[in-house]
Amino acid sequence: MYCTKCGAEITEGSSVCQNCGADTSYSGAEAGQDVYRQDNPASEGLTGGYPAQEPAPSPNKKKLGLILGAAGAAVVILIIIAALLLSGGKKDGYYNGVKWGTSMDDVMDKIEGKYELGKDGNTVVEYFTGFESLKTMEGGAQYIFQGDRLVAVYVILNIGGSDMDYDEAMRITRQDLEKLYGDAKTDDIYSGMNIDYYQWETKKSDIALTGMDDILAIMYKDIRVENVEI
Repeated sequence: MYCTKCGAEITEGSSVCQNCGADTSYSGAEAGQDVYRQDNPASEGLTGGYPAQEPAPSPNKKKLGLILGAAGAAVVILIIIAALLLSGGKKDGYYNGVKWGTSMDDVMDKIEGKYELGKDGNTVVEYFTGFESLKTMEGGAQYIFQGDRLVAVYVILNIGGSDMDYDEAMRITRQDLEKLYGDAKTDDIYSGMNIDYYQWETKKSDIALTGMDDILAIMYKDIRVENVEI
């Protein structure tokens, strides 16, 4: 064992250095640690004459940054997916996104405006202003049920009460439907009656647009159902 002050060898068990008189009552291991602290000013940061080093980033903080970055990307993806899902109802030919087979109570819960029950108990009639691009057009939608399952929706638009003529309203409505369902099929079966007729078909629905005089009518029908009473 050696004195931490003068370095002279000290007799084991002695509490005082015989060379310089320093107190040696603590152990040599402790003395070595104290010497290291005194001779290593960098361990004391700025007080020892050296700037303290910045701690390295925690691995947990690095992981957190990666997670937040991934979450931001996921939000963008979810927004895109949500937009595709919301437009899917129209692509399938559902009126206002209401699927075929929906119960009457659920349909009434989805209607935001005025509506009334049909006298036959199998229909719900909704009244509205504005249809697709025809923002001021007044009309109504008749929801038709079979066994409390929605099978068709019949929309009537009253051109006579609007600020546009028949040809303009028909052109705009047809364009709106073609944007959703593609080019229409035409049929001359009603040409002798001065009735315009256009038809679309999706995996879920049959859609037909008819018009004459001051009225436009759009029928949305479950493709699995053959006959619908209006």
